[in-house]
Amino acid sequence: MEADVCDGCGHPLAETTRREAFDGYDVDDPAACQGCKALITKQGDEQYAESRFLPAFRFRVTRTWRDEGESDGH
Repeated sequence: MEADVCDGCGHPLAETTRREAFDGYDVDDPAACQGCKALITKQGDEQYAESRFLPAFRFRVTRTWRDEGESDGH
């Protein structure tokens, strides 16, 4: 089953490559992952961006906001 899945869109290739599927898909506007946005921003900081070791660095992304009605866990 995995071999039949398009690695781009995630739909079955047996379906997406059919002639009947031509122009048969829509794409929603993308959602930006705010965690990844913060990570990319930090990786672009001068102290990291120029390092040849950047691929070896592991950054922790910490959520700083709370949903309405969500307790603080205490």
